[in-house]
Order: sequence, then C-alpha cells, then structure tokens
Amino acid sequence: MPLTQTDQEKIKNWLAEKCGNLRCSCCGFGNWTILDIATMPIGFNLYTTQFLYNQGVPQVTISCTNCAQMLFFNPEIMGLLPGGDEGSA
Repeated sequence: MPLTQTDQEKIKNWLAEKCGNLRCSCCGFGNWTILDIATMPIGFNLYTTQFLYNQGVPQVTISCTNCAQMLFFNPEIMGLLPGGDEGSA
C-alpha cells in the first residue's frame, strides 16, 4: 500500500506522540525516514515449512538516516487501516 502525504503526516505525529525522542539502537542517531510504502511479510509455518500467502502482519517501516537500521510499526494501531484505533496501546 503506497503511503499518501496524509499517511506520512499521521505516522510522524503518532511517532512524536508515542515514541518521543526515538534514538537508533545501533548508532544512537535520532533522524528517521519513513519508507514510501507499507508492506506485509507473508506468514510461515515453522512446523510444516509452508508459506502462508494469505496471512501476515502489515507494517509501516522507518529507517535510520545514518546507519539504515529499520524499525517496523503496526499501521492499524497507528490509525492507518480500517478498524485502527490510534488512541490504543
């Protein structure tokens, strides 16, 4: 799902409210970029080793502008998906 300008603003506001002064755990830098698209990795069954193409967890990704570490956030909780409640958690 491509992120609109409105989505990106919502993400920035949510991160500022919930994460405050977010620092990278690898390099300590505090500047992040929001990737332009939300993604959903597919599920995988550890016991049968089958890919579960219809299952997965959607995510919004931000990346440290210094070392490129990536962090993943739940877009539903951020209020980006139907049913999301940006006031929870």
